Amino acid sequence: AAEHRLGPLLHKRFAGVEAVPEKIGDEWRAAHRAAALTALAQRRDLIALTHALAEEGIDALALKGAWLAWNAYGEPAERPMRDIDILVPARRAGGAWTVAKRLGYRRAEGGADDPQDWELRFKHLPPLISPQGTWCEIHTRLWEEDARYPPHPEALFTRTVVDREHPQLRYLPCEDLLMHLAVHAVVAHRFDGGPLLLIDFSRLLEAQNFDWPVLWRRAEEEAWARPLALALAATDRWIAPGLLGATGCRLHVPQALLEAVPELLVKPLADRERDHAIARVGRSDIGLGDKLRRIVRRKERFAGWAPYLGWLAEQSHAALAGVLNSAARSRRRGVAALEDWLGA
Repeated sequence: AAEHRLGPLLHKRFAGVEAVPEKIGDEWRAAHRAAALTALAQRRDLIALTHALAEEGIDALALKGAWLAWNAYGEPAERPMRDIDILVPARRAGGAWTVAKRLGYRRAEGGADDPQDWELRFKHLPPLISPQGTWCEIHTRLWEEDARYPPHPEALFTRTVVDREHPQLRYLPCEDLLMHLAVHAVVAHRFDGGPLLLIDFSRLLEAQNFDWPVLWRRAEEEAWARPLALALAATDRWIAPGLLGATGCRLHVPQALLEAVPELLVKPLADRERDHAIARVGRSDIGLGDKLRRIVRRKERFAGWAPYLGWLAEQSHAALAGVLNSAARSRRRGVAALEDWLGA
């Protein structure tokens, strides 16, 4: 529960239930209080940053948890965020970086302050930390430009939702939020983001009414229908029975694939990097030359050779350990089934 940020939700659901051991109940209560304080600090920094960007004429959209925590959950504490993510137009990324630095943000990983290479190669600029300790990522795309992902949606900044209390704070409309959640959970993370991934879907669908025939047509046209169908089917199976039928989904998700989701969803966080390393090595849609180029290009994310070589050693060790680990082999079968279904 602690590892997957579930303590605040469990406190809300089971506070006062005698069957919960006192020590565990105290831990969940403390997690809820800490999450509430963190949510307030993150929102303060998000409002200040988007206000400063608006003054410079830079469009910015707050992503995922920034809307969900304050609009789809009972309390913001129930949906802890590791960081705040904002999306800006790619051509204004450098300006957004400058604004954040002017507010006192510093680069989290060290290294040079020029983010130009990141603008071209990655979906977000190097992570930043505010003077108050809030982690922030300035995104230029919702997801990577990669053959596994749908084409990136266009005109996102022409259809936005304005915060009721802070007009400079804007979000994706719920249809785009649902799209982003599905691609993020299924394609980007292969369900290794923890159970909150599925709870996000159930809470969003409780908070928002969708025109499902229109939405499914759009999802088919924009090539994210399969990630959405799998995300909703998993939410129906493990969180909110009956949800999938209400959406009118016509895609059939194999039961065996749904039964493999928990093993991917609640893996120890320490295993995530190992599984990612194995997936990188095993991808059949990328040739050996491209794999080597990606490894070399990864150097740009590090402040020098020492941390980069350390990462390379960790990746090699993780890939080897994963090959020898039976639980990892089982998860790999689940990921393979997932990717086969997405590519069907």
